[in-house]
Amino acid sequence: MSKCKEYFVKLISLGIIVENLHFGPFCCNWWLSRPDNNEIKNIVLLYPIRLNMKVLTILNKYDFIIKIDQMELDDILYPAYICTCNGIEREKSIMGFDILIISEELLQDIPFQPYFFSLDKLHLWVIEIGKSNNKFDDDECKVTIYSEKNIIATFIDDNPDLV
Repeated sequence: MSKCKEYFVKLISLGIIVENLHFGPFCCNWWLSRPDNNEIKNIVLLYPIRLNMKVLTILNKYDFIIKIDQMELDDILYPAYICTCNGIEREKSIMGFDILIISEELLQDIPFQPYFFSLDKLHLWVIEIGKSNNKFDDDECKVTIYSEKNIIATFIDDNPDLV
């Protein structure tokens, strides 16, 4: 078993959370787990890939600044890793997602840390838990099911056991 090489990585810009990317139909592309993330009862905590996040890393005495942008492929939005040194792209581990302090900084203004878990072949992403936004007189519980970028079903009820 080979161990990945560790790189010096410094977070330059935290970037932003975008509602449609991070908490909508594209969320599975904009969150990842840390390499040493301890699974608790098959629950995997996730960390955001923030739009406009920038890191500095040094490879062979050259400074590389890598920025997260977005790209669209078949109407689905994905993170794009843009490197400003000689056009060389590197894997996401160079972005510092595997460094605890950077992963924690990326969570700083997120009210809820999404997670996912699997039931056989079904992967369930929990991206929000909360109360309704008071558009209705009573509290409501809501579950929205996506396949790719499309909403397949939405269940709403006053009783969380019935959703």
